[in-house]
Amino acid sequence: MRALQSTRPLPHAPHLAACSYSVFTVQSVHIPAKITGDNPITIHLDAAIDNANEEEELPLAPWH
Repeated sequence: MRALQSTRPLPHAPHLAACSYSVFTVQSVHIPAKITGDNPITIHLDAAIDNANEEEELPLAPWH
């Protein structure tokens, strides 16, 4: 993972870049009734420590 400098409207929000095909597990998703800059969609992820230890065929998140 690599932290990026923000050039987005929410400079306080962290932005991270991951290598292609990095493995993440979605732990939770919160979609508020009204999405705003102060009340965004929140997705909690766990990142795999080593992609080589993960299965080749994994399910995709439903929003893929």
